[in-house]
Amino acid sequence: MAADTAYEFATTPLEELPLPAGYDASRVGELARRIDNLASTRLEALSPKRISEWLEGRPTELELRRKLRSRWVTTDFLREEMVALQEECDWECYALFGFATDAELAPDVAQDFYCPRGDRPFERLMGHTAGVRKAGRTLTSHEATVQTGRALPSHLEALWTNRVEAIQKSRWLRLIETPVFKRAWRDTEQNVAEVDYRSTKDGDDLSGWLLDRLEAWSQSDLSRPFSIREAAQALQHEPAVQAVAEVLTGSSDYDLERVLTDLALTDAVPVIAAQRYSDSGMEKRAAWEHTWDLQRKEDAGETVDIPVPPKYGQPDFRSTTYWQLRGKLDVPKERFVHLPGAERDDDPSPVLLWAGADHLQRALAMAALYQDREAVEGWGGVDNGDRLLPLLVGVAELVPWIKQWHNEPGRGGQRMGEYFAKYVEDEARKLGKSVDDLAKWRPVAKVRKGRGKA
Repeated sequence: MAADTAYEFATTPLEELPLPAGYDASRVGELARRIDNLASTRLEALSPKRISEWLEGRPTELELRRKLRSRWVTTDFLREEMVALQEECDWECYALFGFATDAELAPDVAQDFYCPRGDRPFERLMGHTAGVRKAGRTLTSHEATVQTGRALPSHLEALWTNRVEAIQKSRWLRLIETPVFKRAWRDTEQNVAEVDYRSTKDGDDLSGWLLDRLEAWSQSDLSRPFSIREAAQALQHEPAVQAVAEVLTGSSDYDLERVLTDLALTDAVPVIAAQRYSDSGMEKRAAWEHTWDLQRKEDAGETVDIPVPPKYGQPDFRSTTYWQLRGKLDVPKERFVHLPGAERDDDPSPVLLWAGADHLQRALAMAALYQDREAVEGWGGVDNGDRLLPLLVGVAELVPWIKQWHNEPGRGGQRMGEYFAKYVEDEARKLGKSVDDLAKWRPVAKVRKGRGKA
């Protein structure tokens, strides 16, 4: 889901705003504080953390759906209070500048002070539109927004009537009290109907929770990578996982392995550079590796001139997902590292490792998987080593970082960087390759099937 657009406004020029004589900010300030408190309460009610709290109680699928609907009803009621208080704040300011009188101000905003969306005084005159377009037409307010079904409290009707009349009589209020200068009070700035936005947010929040659960489980054992099938088998009996998967899929007959695969691969990046980058990206990666080598020399006391490496662009990555997770500086933000090609014959689900594992932990885990695939699955040898190569390439790429950050002596007294450098060299030799061959390794290009001739 795309993030909502955010705007930042410079407030310093407001110091030059001329204020009327005898200006008293106390009432407006109190209204603003109440609006801010309601906004904070509303934000908290829609926070993904609230879903985590619900799931600790192990709700059923029906109970979870009910809670999701309830949070929107609650936040809609809160927003209706915010709408009314913002209206009062606006009209207080109009009165300070002489555009309104006490007849247009509420004597009490303590209880039952709310305004349904679309029922503000100017909207009674001009009508309400949400400004959402779909399929070439503007949606009606009923189509674009979700209403609570509440009407304006009866004790506010006279006040609203006075404000409508004031707008009709004052050309200044007619100028200000228009959609151009009034807040829309929609769920999102996106051009989407609220019912669709809410469905997407609910799905995103539940997906985020399920990814959090998968990530927490993956951290329990960093000694080897895991397959999605293994994760699904471990998590499938948890009531919270069952409820979330059922709501996400809309079916009690869901495939948890499929659900976890679809989610995990949106937050995973291949561990091997050649599987992440396109040809242009590999050229930029080489420039970055040269920079890192020079930085290591500088750290060792040498005087070197270190060039600024180039930034990445979307075409430098093999997938839009990788670009979105890494960005122009290739900063890792993913939850998992993906090991394409490491799948077993009897378990074709993706193989992952928690991205929070450090370089040494990754190397140890990948080496353990390498040994498993060689000894148990029968991969390896000069004639059958192609399936092992990607794992060994991944370990080889970690060696410089292990030497830099984790080069402590192991159990046998040998430093871990030197140990893995020798390990890579020995295993490459068994496969009939050199270390230089590993650096030149590229994934086999997928052959696209063309249409046959009629």
